[in-house]
Amino acid sequence: RGWAAADPLFALLVAALIMWSVCPLLFSSGQTLLQVAPLTSRAALDKSLREISTLNGVLECDREHTFAYAPNIVVTTMNVRVRDSASESELMPRIHGILASMSQHVTVQISKD
Repeated sequence: RGWAAADPLFALLVAALIMWSVCPLLFSSGQTLLQVAPLTSRAALDKSLREISTLNGVLECDREHTFAYAPNIVVTTMNVRVRDSASESELMPRIHGILASMSQHVTVQISKD
């Protein structure tokens, strides 16, 4: 007799447990699909951009985009505007070296001014 309410209550309990366990997965997947920059790498990106801006010949870093391609793979793309006299072959390894500490894949487009 008193068990009539038990079935819906246990169904709600199971549904709540499923939602509780799935929410972190949904959050992580949503961040990956929306190409959101990982919170931990934002400060490192700002520091790296300041360091790149101080390299000899670099005028500006813009259009930078950092996002998680997968849970442990961070991708960074950016455009670096440099003087006409700057050597791309010298700048590219230095820029990649600066960004390598925070990003597993780096794409840099150099524009000469």
